[in-house]
Amino acid sequence: MSVVDEEDYRPQYFTREEALAIAHKEASRNLNEAAAAISYVAYLPEAYDHCSVEFIHESEGWVKTWRCLLPQERLGGEEIDDRTIHLLATRGNLVDAIRLYRAKHRVGLLDAKNAIEALLRR
Repeated sequence: MSVVDEEDYRPQYFTREEALAIAHKEASRNLNEAAAAISYVAYLPEAYDHCSVEFIHESEGWVKTWRCLLPQERLGGEEIDDRTIHLLATRGNLVDAIRLYRAKHRVGLLDAKNAIEALLRR
C-alpha cells in the first residue's frame, strides 16, 4: 500500500488578484466577477475538456473549482472529440477516457467502461 501525502489533498489558495489573473488568461467566455466568486468557461488541459470554472472565496483565500460542461451548456467547437477519448484510452488514461465518454454519451459508469474496453479491443 502506498502512502498518500496529505499535501496532495489540500486545496491551493490564491489571492483575489491571482484568481482574476488566471481567470482572464483562461476564460474563453462568460467571465463574471462577483464579491465571493469569479466564474467563467474555459478549456482546461488537465480535464481534456471545456469546463465551467469558478474561484470561490473562502476564509483562507480563493479556491479554484471546475466541472465539465453539460451538453446543453456547450457551444459550437466545445463538443467532446471522439479522437480525444480514443487517444486517452490508448495511452492508458482510462479514468479520463471513461469520464469524457460518459459526459459525451450521457451513460453510466459501467456502460462507459465497457465501451472504452471495447474500443481498446479493436
